[in-house]
Amino acid sequence: MLLAPLVACVTAYLLPQYRTSLSLPGSMAARSTEPIASVESDDLAFYRSLEAAAAEDTTLGHGLKQGLGVLSQALRLYGEDAVVTAFNGGKDAVVVLHLMRAALAHHREQHAPEAGARLRVIFFEQKEEFPEVAAFLKDTAERFDLEVVSYADMGFAQGIAACIRAWQQGVCARDARGRPERGWPGAV
Repeated sequence: MLLAPLVACVTAYLLPQYRTSLSLPGSMAARSTEPIASVESDDLAFYRSLEAAAAEDTTLGHGLKQGLGVLSQALRLYGEDAVVTAFNGGKDAVVVLHLMRAALAHHREQHAPEAGARLRVIFFEQKEEFPEVAAFLKDTAERFDLEVVSYADMGFAQGIAACIRAWQQGVCARDARGRPERGWPGAV
């Protein structure tokens, strides 16, 4: 399935000892939570690295090409103000977040963003969230200058419907719930 090679890509990004031929910008190689000086230029450099890896005839290359293509098309069709990324700190959400950062940087290179526009992510608060997850979410939001929209006491489908017109969900091959239930907005 698509996410397995993409998880490997983000693992290579987060854990330098697992890096393959994928060239990542120097500031992204460190696992610091310090804000990136220029998020947009770093994201565009990351897009260029992913684009080069997507051109390779490998499982990772095919997955990257497909993932970036879906996100780029969603941005083109709906505009960045109507595309949101669900982010809960899990490995799949981390992959999708970084792919969206890259796709959005490429989109903004071709279409001028609105002043102050930031990548929007939605987060569904859990009553008993692990403190480490909450800290990771906060650090990630600060580091990548994300606009975080949090929902409490609301299910995932309700939050999606309240936030957007269409959605894209990354699904692992082993995820039995790969299809949306009734009441969800249209899928991309």
